[in-house]
Amino acid sequence: ATRQLADRGWSGMLKVTRLVSGAGVAAAMAWGFVILFAAPTLLRLIYGAQFASYAPSARLFALSIIVYACGVGPMITLTATRRVRPLFIMQLARLVLAIAAVSLLAETYGATGAAAADLLTSVATTIAILILQSRVRRSLDEAPASPTQTSLKGRMVKNAKFLLALSPPSSSQPSSNG
Repeated sequence: ATRQLADRGWSGMLKVTRLVSGAGVAAAMAWGFVILFAAPTLLRLIYGAQFASYAPSARLFALSIIVYACGVGPMITLTATRRVRPLFIMQLARLVLAIAAVSLLAETYGATGAAAADLLTSVATTIAILILQSRVRRSLDEAPASPTQTSLKGRMVKNAKFLLALSPPSSSQPSSNG
């Protein structure tokens, strides 16, 4: 994503983050649909009949994973644009919200309440990440290139080139073991 941002700008980075998000959401949905439709059977087969009653919790956790997967691309965007401080603060807020939600909902609804708290936390976090990504995009689109931004772009290009130099050669290149 950093390389695409340096080479092709915002649109190049968005292509990468959308691809990663799409793959993550597709994988989460595939797994999630299995859990949504087969939770009681899976719990009974894997853990025994006494755990089939936890199917609603499993379904809520599956939905939570799907929702949270939608935020992976924007997290990459925030990291690639070096906006890790807001991302860190948002994760701390997620922790506080999760503790409060689990404390309240698990007390009242048990395991299903804990799963509902996780879903609530995932929805809130994903919305926050999307808002942060939107703000980053607007700040990059609206602001004229300052010397700091120019030097930041130069550093990002330099870092991308350094990381590419460290990466192993692709398999399409002939080997020297000939």
